[in-house]
Amino acid sequence: MIPVDTLRVIQETAVKAKTPEVIQAPDPRRTHVVINGELHLIEIPPSPRAHVAGSLEALVAFALHRLEDPEPTRSVIWHGPDQIVLVLDDADRIDRMTLSLRYSSPAFDLLVEYDKEITRMPQPGFVRMLRHKLELDEQIVQRFRRLNWAQSSDVNAEVGRHKESLGTAIMARVNAPADELPERIAVPVYAYETMGCKVPDQVFCQVDVDVAERLLALVPEPGEIRRVIDDTQVELGRRILGQLDGADVPVFYGSP
Repeated sequence: MIPVDTLRVIQETAVKAKTPEVIQAPDPRRTHVVINGELHLIEIPPSPRAHVAGSLEALVAFALHRLEDPEPTRSVIWHGPDQIVLVLDDADRIDRMTLSLRYSSPAFDLLVEYDKEITRMPQPGFVRMLRHKLELDEQIVQRFRRLNWAQSSDVNAEVGRHKESLGTAIMARVNAPADELPERIAVPVYAYETMGCKVPDQVFCQVDVDVAERLLALVPEPGEIRRVIDDTQVELGRRILGQLDGADVPVFYGSP
């Protein structure tokens, strides 16, 4: 009868003989494996492409560059609110180049926040916001800087209950000329600051006033933020098609 220790040695030897031994080669594209004493060369496929573009022009240029391959794959471009993606092969959708769309600041970011929640502030802060954060024309800023809040107690009571927006009646009560304070302000913005993706636009806002508390707020009109993003996406689609200049690379709005 074979001793237990001997059986264990035989078993370990057999297992070791069948276990491949990997020999790392200097070339990362291939490696060597020894199996049962025989040397085998194994090709290692490259990792999926995950390029990051620095501009819209760079992404389109790479798409055109891929068309010069002897056997080019079917590339497609997808653009959406957060990113533009070049899919190098629409068959497997693995290799990609991505361009992140960064929201511009401070104007557009600020208006996005004001669209979520009304932010009332005292007159000095409101004026500073118009001048330094939104960088509005000084003529508009001066209209609010010269606002005179002097009013009677009767006016305070009447307006304080309703907190109406600035209209002719309200402006008269805050001692400003009827044509001095605008009810609607167009704020120049661009949705994205990513290189090649800046599209000039404007967000129309209403001026909200709380006469009783002497507070002002700038409120984007309903749907304005979404409209600016949608209009920008339409223009980006046109820019991509224009830079492709008829090349066989389909462009879609959405995400792959």
